[in-house]
Amino acid sequence: MFGTGVISVQKDDDSLVYRSYHVGDIAFAQNSKGLIDTVFRDIYYTARQAVQEFGEENLPDKVNKMAQNPTDANQKVKFIHAVVPNSDFDKTKIDSLKFRSLFIFEEEKMIVKEEQFKSNPYFIMRFTIAPGELWGRGPVTEMLPEIRMLNKMRLDFMEAAELANHPPMMVEDDGVIGQPVTEPRGIIYMRTGAAEPKPWNTGGNLPLTNEILLQQQNFIREGMLINVFQTLEGVKNVSSATEAQIRKEDGLAIVSAVVGAVQKDALDPIIVRSMGLIDKKKLPPAPRKFDFDIIYQGRMAMAMSALHANAIELFLAKVAPYEPLGAMDNINMDKATRHIALAGSVPAEVMVPMDVVEAKRAEQKAAAQQQLEIENAEAASQAVKNAGAPIDETSLAAQIGGQ
Repeated sequence: MFGTGVISVQKDDDSLVYRSYHVGDIAFAQNSKGLIDTVFRDIYYTARQAVQEFGEENLPDKVNKMAQNPTDANQKVKFIHAVVPNSDFDKTKIDSLKFRSLFIFEEEKMIVKEEQFKSNPYFIMRFTIAPGELWGRGPVTEMLPEIRMLNKMRLDFMEAAELANHPPMMVEDDGVIGQPVTEPRGIIYMRTGAAEPKPWNTGGNLPLTNEILLQQQNFIREGMLINVFQTLEGVKNVSSATEAQIRKEDGLAIVSAVVGAVQKDALDPIIVRSMGLIDKKKLPPAPRKFDFDIIYQGRMAMAMSALHANAIELFLAKVAPYEPLGAMDNINMDKATRHIALAGSVPAEVMVPMDVVEAKRAEQKAAAQQQLEIENAEAASQAVKNAGAPIDETSLAAQIGGQ
């Protein structure tokens, strides 16, 4: 929401570990192509954790002594994890990897651990980037002035409401006995002949102020894309469900480019790296090769998929009249059907696997072919019987005469 996020995917023994980090601990740079290829992350380990992570033989004496001293064992020391392009990378060599990983003890600038990776373990996700900027801009960043204004407006509204409920009183000097009472069911004792106490009219309009607050809140919600993903939110007063759906699709179209970019630039690489880290040797004997499509089932992705599904249905409706001309040959009906089903949240267990569908079609085709061969055989057998039967000359002459 603030525009920049950091996630890492690393392997720990037989497990894949996913972690997110505070952007304040991260520094990064991008190459000439605009791709982030350099990441530095601040790490704060206690001395005991540092020994567990890097081993005594790789740490300086200072850290080892701290770990052995119960008083200093939980004192934190700073390390830097640097992931940089490998200058010695040679794609023709199997053991040559694209990135170097260096863990550095900052105080002594000492490398305590070094590795190589096929892909960068850190994924820097940026919502949108203004021209010339490195860090991302998110909805919160863009709406921050409006959020601050809303907070000030709410404070003013609370003060106005308090004044309306407990206004200051106007009383004549020495007109009451004791202090004026403003609590519920309170009694004010007035002196004989004194003017009645009156509340001070501040002139505030609470209903109008509340309406302005609601408008400001809705403006911020729209700016942060919240309403876009809530069914019919903000379109409750439209004349028909069709208009509501159109407005919803218009909202989705606004964010489609941004969401698609986030999926392509951040989520896809994370999944691909995860698949690459899986130990292929521990998979079943066959198949060893991964053949997969990445499908997102989150709230955002489902909303985007619904937009695509509607586009498919609209396309099919438009080209249906031209089906005799072969218009439907331009679309893969199997994929279109499954995409519409996924977009509609159809449970996966009710969908027949594609290999089962293909096997069923092959079986039906074979059965149809077999039935055709049987019918042809019967027709041929009947033709042979007819060819061997004696000719009825009277009947034949009658048929010829009739023709």
